[in-house]
Amino acid sequence: MQYTFLSHMEAAVRNRNNLLHYVKKSGPISRTDIWKRMDISRASVTQLVQQLQSQNLIIETGRSKSGSGRKQRYIEFNGASHKMFAFDWTSRMFYLTNLSGEVLYEKALSFDRLPQPGEFADALVAEAGHVTEMGLYAPEELQGIVLALPGLINCETASLLYSAKLHWQNVDIAQLFCNRIPGKVFIERTGNIMMLGVYNSGESWKESHFQLFIMDADGIGVSAIVRGHCQHGMNFMYGELGHIKLHSSVPCSCGQHGCLEAVISDLFERSGGRITPEILDHLANAVSTTINISDVGEAILVGSYIDMLTREQSDALVERIRGQVTCLQQRNLKIQCAHNSRQLACAGLSAYAFDRLFPVG
Repeated sequence: MQYTFLSHMEAAVRNRNNLLHYVKKSGPISRTDIWKRMDISRASVTQLVQQLQSQNLIIETGRSKSGSGRKQRYIEFNGASHKMFAFDWTSRMFYLTNLSGEVLYEKALSFDRLPQPGEFADALVAEAGHVTEMGLYAPEELQGIVLALPGLINCETASLLYSAKLHWQNVDIAQLFCNRIPGKVFIERTGNIMMLGVYNSGESWKESHFQLFIMDADGIGVSAIVRGHCQHGMNFMYGELGHIKLHSSVPCSCGQHGCLEAVISDLFERSGGRITPEILDHLANAVSTTINISDVGEAILVGSYIDMLTREQSDALVERIRGQVTCLQQRNLKIQCAHNSRQLACAGLSAYAFDRLFPVG
């Protein structure tokens, strides 16, 4: 067994980030509640809060009476103090956002054809320059750029390993923006970004095992969060659901035949752009099989195919999935269709940037 020993500075940074994440999720909150719930000493809480206040990452929200009648000062996360450029390939939307997920600027970028990596970077850098000229942020507030792209992504090196949709392979995304946009460059799979958008809103973050299924004309995949962490896999190929094989000779962009996403795309085209019962069957089989294997607590379905469903079709799809899940009565399973892919991607980009800027382990 290998052990990782943290230096004093590394431990201090991790404690700071842990506290910041807790305040972001639980605030407004008092210092007393922090040291009680996080099992951190009063002195450490005071020191960490002062440090985060000096960095403008948390702010006082005024005084409020506690249940005992004593007045306490409450603090909350100040996401407005840090800004990021962001881009989502699925919607082709370019944003200036802050770490609270507020959109300060947005614009749809159009490409006449699939761009080469350099052309793609040039377009984003030009738009970033336009936003900078508008004076929408102070230079010290900008932390960098975060991208949601389709394909196999090495998020640690900010590189795209392979994307059949973009026709890119082994692209150093970080290098494309080096010295052209100040700050860090973060990149993640589109599915993981959308998943984080769901996970960081509402009550989904309480689920220890959570999955998001993308049912989109650009591809079909599954992303997962297990105990708060995105899953990537040994070779960054986690969630390639669209490439499970069916008994079909339909060619796929991956070079093989009978892939789920290729078959569904073919059925969709032959139906004149309609979601047919056969398509619903294929989607239900894929989702239910994944749930049977992974045993998640919550599953969300998003994407262009889902957006096309009528209310009756959405209900039918969920029932077909539940009908094929093993031992359903013994599972506390929630399944829902979401029709706000663009909003989820935008929220996820902000959440992902926060997680990468302030990692907790």
